Amino acid sequence: AAEATQLATMLAEGTFVTSVEIDPPKGHNPRSCLEGARKMGEHGVHCINVADSPMARVRMSALPMCTLIQQTVGMETILHFTTRDRSLMGLQSDLLGAHAMGVRNILALRGDPPSLGHYPGTSGVFDVDTIGLVNVIAGMNRGVDTAGHEIGTPTNFHIGVALNINADDPAWEIDRLHQKVAAGAHFAMTQIAYDIEGLHRFL
Repeated sequence: AAEATQLATMLAEGTFVTSVEIDPPKGHNPRSCLEGARKMGEHGVHCINVADSPMARVRMSALPMCTLIQQTVGMETILHFTTRDRSLMGLQSDLLGAHAMGVRNILALRGDPPSLGHYPGTSGVFDVDTIGLVNVIAGMNRGVDTAGHEIGTPTNFHIGVALNINADDPAWEIDRLHQKVAAGAHFAMTQIAYDIEGLHRFL
């Protein structure tokens, strides 16, 4: 079985972790992203989290971008993985491929709706919501797919979810987080917090 990721180990030890988000290129040339990741590593950043076509605008797939960063720069990545563009079968296929390529920190997201982007006439897939996606990944960590079939050696994904610390209804957001944790989530990521008092109230 695969060892725990560096991120999982650092969080378990209570180490302060620094991550920087990079959007994949709009074209097929990853050079500027790789250079940016390398510079971040030189300045003490621990891992790079890679967005999945944010704002529903076409960019290079996040999975190969993560793979290139890990293989070329040597930094661990967190893959933003959305349910917007993948069927249930496609989700599982891409996850198995990610694990095989060593990309094992997954931020499970629903994804921005297509109406926000350049293709408002298209529709998202959304076979499952975020909690459903966490269940899919957690099942693979137990060695089974969603049909209950064994996948061989279980995966060892480190599963992350989003947490909105600026939610209008914090109680609902916390309840949603409890559901994600019950489904198998290991950590949560928020947007950067500038309002310390508001953050303390939320916590």
